[in-house]
Amino acid sequence: MSYVTEFDTTNGPKATTQNLIVDNGKLYVAINNGFEWGNEEGLVGVIDANSLDYISEFDLGDDGKNLII
Repeated sequence: MSYVTEFDTTNGPKATTQNLIVDNGKLYVAINNGFEWGNEEGLVGVIDANSLDYISEFDLGDDGKNLII
């Protein structure tokens, strides 16, 4: 294994992430900010696994806060 790339808060998630799932060439990242009590998020980031471009995020609403996938 070797280091390939990183995403900063300008080009990627704005909060801490946890858990990754790869499906059909897309990498889905749980953005939960679970390490900052009271500021939990409920987002999923989408990364193109081939180009490593951060494509988008979608909000899971209040029920998805501090998501663990």
